[in-house]
Amino acid sequence: QISGDFFLEPDSALGTINRVLEGQLEDAGADELSDALRHALGASVTMYGISPEAVAVAVRRAVHGNAEA
Repeated sequence: QISGDFFLEPDSALGTINRVLEGQLEDAGADELSDALRHALGASVTMYGISPEAVAVAVRRAVHGNAEA
């Protein structure tokens, strides 16, 4: 589950982000994760203080430790 100091419009985009991340392979790369997020969110979602790439890096670090992103 993603949380932090950022804003999304619409608020429901957070649920979309979490659903996209659930079930991803443990060894999914940052590019693969950010592409999946970008595709699911589409152009109608506005992100402030966060990006699909930043989410992907945070997920990789959470799964594999800070050294691997």
